[in-house]
Amino acid sequence: MFTGIGPFSISIAKEHIVKIYAIDINPDAYNYLKENIKLNKLKGTVIPLIGDVEEVLSGLNIKSDRIIMNLPGTAWSFLDIAIKSLKPGGVLHYYEFASEFQIPIDKIIETAYPRKVEVINRRKVKSKSPGIWHMGIDARIY
Repeated sequence: MFTGIGPFSISIAKEHIVKIYAIDINPDAYNYLKENIKLNKLKGTVIPLIGDVEEVLSGLNIKSDRIIMNLPGTAWSFLDIAIKSLKPGGVLHYYEFASEFQIPIDKIIETAYPRKVEVINRRKVKSKSPGIWHMGIDARIY
């Protein structure tokens, strides 16, 4: 989700035999993503998709092993579709601006209910402003 020019997708597919759906709404980012796919020697497959994440995922009806949500300002508004698109036992890599870890963790737990959530990692990526951090939460959703 929110793949941009594909830094995560390309890095993962360079090292692993995977199938990645890389979605972004920005046409310029999408075009650069396609160029990045051509320029890099990938072991895996990156499938570039353009459009609103919610519409694209609803239309594909796929279940993923992992979903990366690296858009900390607004990723929370797409949590529902992300969790619906995640296989049982799949991992969500979720980023949000928050003052403490429990804020994004609670959003994941609340959105995933009645599915069970296991937080497997949490980190402060960087400071956004005094008392606000770019947080990363990795959670397995059963």
